[in-house]
Amino acid sequence: MTKRIFFSSLIFIISCYCKKADDIKLSEEELFLCGIMGYQEPQYPGGDSSLSVFFNEHFNIDSLPDSLLKKKRLTVKFSVDTIGITNVLEIIDSYSPLIDTELTRVFSILKPWTPGIVAGKKAVYVLRQPISFVLEE
Repeated sequence: MTKRIFFSSLIFIISCYCKKADDIKLSEEELFLCGIMGYQEPQYPGGDSSLSVFFNEHFNIDSLPDSLLKKKRLTVKFSVDTIGITNVLEIIDSYSPLIDTELTRVFSILKPWTPGIVAGKKAVYVLRQPISFVLEE
């Protein structure tokens, strides 16, 4: 039986923080306007496919019982800071401390991302990444 992790091709931006005189949190409407005025989402080196490959190579899925992986989906809320480092903020729809610990470990060893940009300046972004675990026979 093969165990794999599937990433949604969509990463949802929740918010971003722009470094100005003070940290300013931008709403979804302001993010939309920033898209018109020079905003760029954080990017993982090599894109979404490289992120998926990295997780499948580094997530210790074989140590988890099959019962934890059957048709399970969760979402990781994480930040990408102004130097590209990720930090897990929350695991949404968490159902196993074992999976949470392993997800947090793998996020902590990701290669640095290209930071997001808002109005020409690097910004801290908070993102959501849907993740599914699949057992294939």
